[in-house]
Amino acid sequence: MITGINAEKLSTVELNSDSWSGWYTIDDHQTVIYTPDYNNETIGFAQPSKELAGAISKREINAYKFDSGWLNNIILGDDGYIYGVYRSNETDKDDNWSAYAKLQRILPYSPDVIESIKIPEDNWWNYNQEMQVAKGYVYFIEEQKHDGYGKRNIIGATHLTNGTKITLLDGEWVDERYNIETWKLSGDYIYFTGLDQSSSTMISGKVDVAKLNEGKEESEYLTIKETASVSGDTLTILDMEVLHRPVEPSNSGGYPRITEFVSSIEDIYSSTIKFNKWMDKKSVSKGLNVNAQLSSEALLGLIDWEVPRHKISKIILRSAGREHFE
Repeated sequence: MITGINAEKLSTVELNSDSWSGWYTIDDHQTVIYTPDYNNETIGFAQPSKELAGAISKREINAYKFDSGWLNNIILGDDGYIYGVYRSNETDKDDNWSAYAKLQRILPYSPDVIESIKIPEDNWWNYNQEMQVAKGYVYFIEEQKHDGYGKRNIIGATHLTNGTKITLLDGEWVDERYNIETWKLSGDYIYFTGLDQSSSTMISGKVDVAKLNEGKEESEYLTIKETASVSGDTLTILDMEVLHRPVEPSNSGGYPRITEFVSSIEDIYSSTIKFNKWMDKKSVSKGLNVNAQLSSEALLGLIDWEVPRHKISKIILRSAGREHFE
């Protein structure tokens, strides 16, 4: 982590030296949210230290979920929430073992599994199954099998609230058999590259998710074309920004108010405050005190700012101890 980006002298502090773990995301201010070690039983938060120049302050909270397994990926959605992709090993009625990737919300905490995807047996490296959360949906790649045609990948989108699922590239096997190599959601589009196994050609594709969510015809939201350079298209996709951050106004007008305070009995390490307007991060951070519920003892906390795309600021407070917040 590089602290003081705008300072004349930069400082680099190592967050994690474990080569088996390295999933992270960033908030809308100065926080890195990451997996501290290969066990992935906690989620770490790091910010530039206010006491030590060039140093960092760190906190960790429990991220292990008994029913879902170990945290394998961290996602910051465009709704301002932090999500985790968990790996769990399960057996079916015939005692056949399979690995699943499950999406759950870490902050504010929710025990619900939003989507569960079976991880391909031969893709052991894909244990941190990639998903992307934006525009009210979680987007993902899923594998299907056919005795006569083999394997193919489809694109899925599951609504975060009602669980409605949309699938793409899952038409008749004789015509639609894509092996997707790279994909990314950027703005209003999903870009992807891969192999069209029905014609043995390399392809590049684009999905207009806005039109998809509106229920338009496939011809209006899906574009696939043959490409001569999958590697070039892949590099272009990888260079894209996943989320487009909103531009904070200088003065949104009026007085802000707290719209919701979230504190779960199942997550005693963090709480969330939601505001109806953009907030001045420095003044709020400076004026906020966190005390133990049964005493006036001040707790060591860390404030993480996450700005949803609909411009409501929120802060998430994290305690260094087990005390509930007041």
